[in-house]
Amino acid sequence: ISIVAALRSPAFARSDVDLLRYYEAGGRFDYLRPAGRNGAAQDPVAESLAILRDYHERRLWTSISALTDEFVRDRPLMSAAVGYRRTREQWRRYRFVIDRARAFADAGGNSLREFIEWMETQMSENPRVTEMPVPESDEESVRVMTVHGSKGLEFPVVLLTGISGSRRNMADTALFDRERGPNETGVEVRVGSSGSYHQTDGYDDLAGREKELNSDENIRLLYVAATRAKDHLIVSMFRSGPKSTAGELADILGSNESKESGNARGEDGDSGDAIATDADGILWHPAPEPVQAPPDEATGSSNADSVDRAAHSIEARDAWVAERERTIAERSRPISVAATRLKQAADDARLDDEADDDKPDPDAEDEPWRRGRAGTSVGRAVHAVLQTVDLETGDGVEETARAQAVAEGIPRRESDIARLTRVAIESEIVRRAVESGRYWREVPVGVPVGDGALEGFIDLLFETPSGGLVIVDYKTDTLREDQTAAAAERYRPQASAYALAVSGATNKPVEEVVFLFLEPKGEESFTDIEALTGEAERMAKSYLAG
Repeated sequence: ISIVAALRSPAFARSDVDLLRYYEAGGRFDYLRPAGRNGAAQDPVAESLAILRDYHERRLWTSISALTDEFVRDRPLMSAAVGYRRTREQWRRYRFVIDRARAFADAGGNSLREFIEWMETQMSENPRVTEMPVPESDEESVRVMTVHGSKGLEFPVVLLTGISGSRRNMADTALFDRERGPNETGVEVRVGSSGSYHQTDGYDDLAGREKELNSDENIRLLYVAATRAKDHLIVSMFRSGPKSTAGELADILGSNESKESGNARGEDGDSGDAIATDADGILWHPAPEPVQAPPDEATGSSNADSVDRAAHSIEARDAWVAERERTIAERSRPISVAATRLKQAADDARLDDEADDDKPDPDAEDEPWRRGRAGTSVGRAVHAVLQTVDLETGDGVEETARAQAVAEGIPRRESDIARLTRVAIESEIVRRAVESGRYWREVPVGVPVGDGALEGFIDLLFETPSGGLVIVDYKTDTLREDQTAAAAERYRPQASAYALAVSGATNKPVEEVVFLFLEPKGEESFTDIEALTGEAERMAKSYLAG
């Protein structure tokens, strides 16, 4: 099979017709047999097998890299690549194989079979190479690479992204001080969790030095990335919020230190075209002084007005910043909102009001409903089990709970997951859903609202005998018995969003929205559907409007 594949490859380009004729003439696909027994010597397939036999004999006397390079050049692989849509990419691939053969030989490899097996292993494991192949200088393409992979390369335009993500700046559990003498320990250790840990005396000092080294390395990486650009450097300064700059490379560019050092370089004359940043972290390039035109011979006046000074003025830049902020605000408006997000927005607004009124919340430290559906691993596991097990019989609860506990990384909580699942299965509202004969689980819903959409996932939805719909949402918050009503009221924005989405998507009346609390067991329902949908529409439109 491998020989036939080689014969049909671009290296020999033998067609299926050639192979069939050769086989029917008594030939066999074995290049070790003499040519006379493998069909006519002038047969194209026999000729190709003779070439393979020649390479087979020379493999013992020729280095792997030289044999690979010769095969690529002698067989018209480079010329045949012209027929590919991306010719230069194919050329790079051939050169890459030759380079790997040379590296394999330099590492001590001397067998062609070992090299092929090594290449097959590399392909199966999908490794990343340390050194990126150099692109053709006249190739029009976009290359995506890491900062380390771009070292030594230059490009006309560089788009630097991903610098706003938080970078690890925490010290390891064990630190090694390489500056200490050979007779000193040089190891500092800290064990335990935050707030309860034990550490050696010199750990804090060594950790501070490690953080400084990490910060310096981040600056070096940023310098390498930014200096890959020959003509234009585009920097993505997206940030998820005003408090998201800690540990980000973008914070280096937007810091006052960067601004001061950048301006200092320009003032000292070391680098007149330094990139600076303003207080808002916006990168800008100081404009050069306009070139003065020579005086007009007739009037003796200068034609300085031919250069648009206004385009480089502070006022022009302020106008650009204002337009930029307006554009960002416009493009940042969401196009959809989830039901859970409306509930969170209502919580945030409530907390803001309490802060403005300077009224402490007596239950602030005991608000389990604020954790929401995805707040705990147990909650996610319970929802996953209820999505798959048989609600009528409860079969498979323990097995599924065990699997979900492992998936969530909480194997010791499988009994709690199974217990909460059975509480839901044995509840009155779930019994009603099963008896209806028409119920659906984990139902995605969406409805247009204003200039966007309202979306959500319904844990359990069933149809009543009258043709209406009942929405059920499981809640795994740990509450006291007297807290379920207050918790349900906190979840009211979520209930209103579900009611609006389901009624709008199905065009059927929603009769009830039920929150099924599992610990302790309790059901809280909303039946004022018209009021709910009105509230959801107002909140969704307000959120989508920014």
